[in-house]
Amino acid sequence: MDCFQPVGRVRRAYWKLVQAVRERSNLLSVGARPPFRAPEQLQALCKALSVIASFRRRWLQKPSDWQPAEELQEPENFRPLFLSLLEHMLVQYPVPRFLAYAWLADRVPRWHYDLLLHMAGGSGIRQFDSRPAIPVCREAAKFFMEAPEDLTPLQALRWAQVRGMGGNDPLANLLARQTILSGRTRDERFWESAIAFMVRERAVNVGNGEYCPAWWIVNFLHEQRFMPGEEVLGPGGGSRPLQPNFSLKGRTYRSLRRYHENWRQDLIRQRPEIVPQRHHWAPVTIDPLEYLKDGYVWTISELLDDRALVVEGISMSHCVGSYVEQCVRRITSIWSLRVRKKKEAKPMVTIEVDPRSKVIVQAKAKGNEPPGPASLEILRLWADREGLQLNLPA
Repeated sequence: MDCFQPVGRVRRAYWKLVQAVRERSNLLSVGARPPFRAPEQLQALCKALSVIASFRRRWLQKPSDWQPAEELQEPENFRPLFLSLLEHMLVQYPVPRFLAYAWLADRVPRWHYDLLLHMAGGSGIRQFDSRPAIPVCREAAKFFMEAPEDLTPLQALRWAQVRGMGGNDPLANLLARQTILSGRTRDERFWESAIAFMVRERAVNVGNGEYCPAWWIVNFLHEQRFMPGEEVLGPGGGSRPLQPNFSLKGRTYRSLRRYHENWRQDLIRQRPEIVPQRHHWAPVTIDPLEYLKDGYVWTISELLDDRALVVEGISMSHCVGSYVEQCVRRITSIWSLRVRKKKEAKPMVTIEVDPRSKVIVQAKAKGNEPPGPASLEILRLWADREGLQLNLPA
């Protein structure tokens, strides 16, 4: 059996432990038909026994006094038998099973060992200073003792946190097992507020049978606050998060879902520079317009790169962003009619002009609606000044 071999003073305690285990159980049995333990299981057990040996000064009883119950001698499941041994050697007060089973993992963080010894001596999870930064209230501390035995200690902390905040078992299991919250995260204060939001909005089962996938809420929040923008939005998003201060304050599940459906458009309207620019073209021989009327400044200007087309299409809810090839080839020319009083200019109409025939082919307001009377008046003024034929449907 190729197993972990401790060195130094631990070695003697280790072999005493191995001898007692072999004499009193099938925990390390190899067997022939079939083998009781797979090689990787034996490796994990030997490593765990060496750790128990390293804490020899804290042994409560001798290995030779261990008398495991007969029903624990199962070929298929050795974990309860290991738990029995661990409790015999080191546990004075009850500890959750998942904490003992964590000693059998491939890679065991030091705090897993320390936490078991801490709780085995009668102290609670809230008094353990070396735990991850996940907040643990009194209710969560109670749930920590009841966490499912197949969770890791870190997952159990998250599960207990959700349950302690009033979340149900499905939500706690989903967050602890299937999202990035199963591991260490940044900004636990924010994630605590996010969990409170999901608990309040019943983020596994929203009323009337409507399903609310808590996993997309977590993923969306993680993308907006913590992931590099380029990984979320694509080229142009940059190396920093898109919305590092994104907050759930004042939101409901429905309002968050609406925002989730339109966040790219909203963000691009606010920060057009995040859209990559790959193409630029020369202006046509038509002059732009700036016209003052009743305190409002009306402008008509040509859009001269693909970024401008994309931003215009998003702002106006139409497909002008797909006109890049026609503009590059100078088959068509796209213009934006905007109005400004004090603040930023507001797009009112998108205009397509055939630069060869000098015909205004189409002019569309938001959502491909026809231009309003005020916009149409400015459009006609520009067309007359530049000698353009206004060929719009009646």
